[in-house]
Amino acid sequence: MGSYSRAGQHVAAFKALHHAQELRLDDRMCTYLSGDVRRQTGLFQDAIASFRSVLQVQPNGPGALTSLARTQVDLGLSLRASTGFMSRAQGSFVTFTPEVSFQYLDNNTSFHSFAWKIIADTTYCLSCASSFTD
Repeated sequence: MGSYSRAGQHVAAFKALHHAQELRLDDRMCTYLSGDVRRQTGLFQDAIASFRSVLQVQPNGPGALTSLARTQVDLGLSLRASTGFMSRAQGSFVTFTPEVSFQYLDNNTSFHSFAWKIIADTTYCLSCASSFTD
């Protein structure tokens, strides 16, 4: 599954993940990997839903927390660049990303640099705005 997505064969990755989920409905790793493939293909809202589903079972899972925060930043960048919805982009940056990153920092003792990188990216993206809508 991972090799399909790394090779750029996202359709094959989706099929393999779907088949794996049919075999084991309670497997959160499939949900997580599915979210990761969705993030790679630009389906940010679906990826966020997948990561949130994983976090319902494991509220402080480090992989899901960092992936969710990174996907929020990617969503904000996508909204800002392609659609021009600045208020939605700012909402993605401000509302979710710092909250998730700080949750990661509070509950995990290692790899803090990932969370701080996401916070720095969010801060930089917000600093590029000439005005704020909220």
